[in-house]
Amino acid sequence: MPLCTRVDRLSLYTQTLLGIWGPIVVSVGNLLTIVLVLLSDITVGQGVEVITRWNLAGSGAIVVAFGILVYDMVQHTQSHN
Repeated sequence: MPLCTRVDRLSLYTQTLLGIWGPIVVSVGNLLTIVLVLLSDITVGQGVEVITRWNLAGSGAIVVAFGILVYDMVQHTQSHN
């Protein structure tokens, strides 16, 4: 399959998810994909030797930020019950 067709298909899938789930959930999924790529690089890729402190800092910041978002959403939901 040519690259342009794969990119078009990926764009179509992203736009579909954007319409179904909304922009925030799709953005979370896209950013968490960065963390999954880091983990796959460690496990099945070239190993720990290609990981830098910036990779870990960026992935850590993404996980912490979304952890705070989830915590805030849970607290907000509990306060309305």
